[in-house]
Amino acid sequence: LRREPGRTLADALRRAAAGVVDPPTSFTLTGTPRELPTATEVGLLRIAQGALGNVTEHAGASQAWVELAFTPDAVRLEVRDDGRGLPEGRGDALRCHGCRRRGPSCRQGRRRDPRRRRRTECPADGR
Repeated sequence: LRREPGRTLADALRRAAAGVVDPPTSFTLTGTPRELPTATEVGLLRIAQGALGNVTEHAGASQAWVELAFTPDAVRLEVRDDGRGLPEGRGDALRCHGCRRRGPSCRQGRRRDPRRRRRTECPADGR
């Protein structure tokens, strides 16, 4: 991700979502984008790419969504799908390795169905 037009995290995530044909994948950006440390942006992109790879290979989904949300306190990435998810108990084994390498301030969370969502949140300054 270089600091030039068309090379923002949002642009990279938009291209990653557009590159997934099966299942069709949409991208949504909410909030006001801001520059994050390069390591954070690259980490979030890699997390999204990995999650989209899992959706394509394992989910049996008919639709997937990528959302990047900037709030005053944080930046959140969420990748979700309408597929079958992981077998019971497998979701707990997944870890957000990219977040842990950047330190404890980034965290992975779960919402309702841990099998079909990957949510990663970092503080507003990306550190």
